[in-house]
Amino acid sequence: MNQYISEFLIGFGVSYLFSLPPGMISLNVLQTTIQKGLLSAFWLALAAVLIESVQAFVGVKFSEWINQHENLKLGLEMFVIPVFLALGIGNIVIGIKTIRNKEKASLQPKKTIGSFWKGLIVSALNPVAIPFWVVWSTGISEKNLLVMETSHILVFVFGTTLGTLACLMTYAILSAVIAKRIHAVKVWMNIIVGSLFIGLAIVQTVSVLIKH
Repeated sequence: MNQYISEFLIGFGVSYLFSLPPGMISLNVLQTTIQKGLLSAFWLALAAVLIESVQAFVGVKFSEWINQHENLKLGLEMFVIPVFLALGIGNIVIGIKTIRNKEKASLQPKKTIGSFWKGLIVSALNPVAIPFWVVWSTGISEKNLLVMETSHILVFVFGTTLGTLACLMTYAILSAVIAKRIHAVKVWMNIIVGSLFIGLAIVQTVSVLIKH
């Protein structure tokens, strides 16, 4: 039972923390909260996390298969280095450009779409969700923090689902406060996240060199 609780908490914590930086889904939650209220934002967030739960499950199961193929595992470990670097540099560049841009980005969507269906679409178009969970579940399982059995994976995924939902609803609830400051928040979060990804790339490079 302690293992299940640990897996749930790890899934919740990782998902919550990595959902904090402003992104496609969280900004849509902000838009919806401002325009339609908390209930509509909840339906959008719920739809988004339903899609992400499937993506997380696929990512974890795929990592299990990768763990059985050492060559593919090494390839993935090396592949994420340029990905992390690209994400890091990209976020920092966006942050710098946003600092120079005096005009705040509009939060008004171009089209009105049902909140739930919009959440499904936005989450499904997230290109990094499955690779993200492949990398994380591989690392977690290597440290014996996640048992690669279906029941344990489902508990972990349930934790990630609630973690993302909690984070998105945090955005919704605080949107009235941060809406006026979204420009500054986005600038600094992009720079912080960019630095974090570059740090992860360095750590991953060192890890690959040490292992191989």
